[in-house]
Amino acid sequence: MRLRPGSALAGALAAALAGTALAAPTAAQMEECVRRFPGDRAAERRACFEALLAPAPPVAPSTPAAVEGARAAPATGIALDRGESVSPFRRLWGDAKERSAWRAGEYQANYFLPAYHAKRPNLAPAPVGGAATAPIDPALRQATEAKFQLSLKGHVWPKDDRGSHDLWFGYTQVSHWQLWNDESSRPFRESSYEPEILYTWEPKDWRAGAWRVGHLGLSLNHNSNGRGGDGSRSWNRVIGLVRAESGGTMVTVRGWGRIKESGKDDNPRIADHYGRGDVQVTHEFANGTIFSALARHSLRGGSRSRGALQLDLSLPLCRSHWPAWACVDSLRAHAQVFHGHAESLIDYNHRDTYFGLGFSIGETP
Repeated sequence: MRLRPGSALAGALAAALAGTALAAPTAAQMEECVRRFPGDRAAERRACFEALLAPAPPVAPSTPAAVEGARAAPATGIALDRGESVSPFRRLWGDAKERSAWRAGEYQANYFLPAYHAKRPNLAPAPVGGAATAPIDPALRQATEAKFQLSLKGHVWPKDDRGSHDLWFGYTQVSHWQLWNDESSRPFRESSYEPEILYTWEPKDWRAGAWRVGHLGLSLNHNSNGRGGDGSRSWNRVIGLVRAESGGTMVTVRGWGRIKESGKDDNPRIADHYGRGDVQVTHEFANGTIFSALARHSLRGGSRSRGALQLDLSLPLCRSHWPAWACVDSLRAHAQVFHGHAESLIDYNHRDTYFGLGFSIGETP
């Protein structure tokens, strides 16, 4: 996308400058706004243009005179050098009125952890009340393996005048790969597949102090490991959620109910182990580091009180000291710690502690 002299956008900018003492932004600066905020990111693109039109701060007497025509960095939430918005919610979910259909984007984190270690591997996976399978030879189930997650979302409805309503399709896949197990030909030990239809409503201005409600949502979720027989693990859920943010912190609270299935139950009492709700708190620090804590719980007491905690930390690799030729803007170093039940579907009723190191791509932790 390029700005043509006769375009409506160029005309609007020229009109905004008319009768003012502001120095006009250069064509290169305007093109940078378009490049950094393409397509349906119109709100951020507009903020970028407004930042260029903002009056430049006066030059302090003790500083050298500014070069004629140069402009100081805009004092706004738009960082022109990295194309960022101050709002994690806006970067990940955009503006409801400015979305395009079928534009895929990040959903959950996308990461690859080549070193993922289980403290006490489950060598006899079996559903609650089910017959135990033949024990797995520890040599064929190494404690250290690789884990990766792929996740994306896209719009189901095209752009129209729906306002704050939206419908999404999401897909997340988590795989555990015995990458270092040469004796067993490096098999995929377990994979789970999670397609989802998600409806969200974005309130216009719901606030509680410094917190702003970004989304209220409802989804239909299927989660399965794609196996048959005794190794089958699958269930369906209806999930309600609320998402809010304050500065660089975003909080998502979810609760769900299982949809009962006819026929054999592959996962008896899975909600008592996997949980009936979770809370995720994500914070982005000024240096680009992102920390996330996800807590799940069964919402029951006594012997049915079970849960899990997952901590993720990702650090951007592209900084001033990083070689430009080796720089990938979205590549991050990633560390993960998990403790509790249901780290994977096959082990939903197994409690363990895991540690992982690797890298992630994108801005979700």
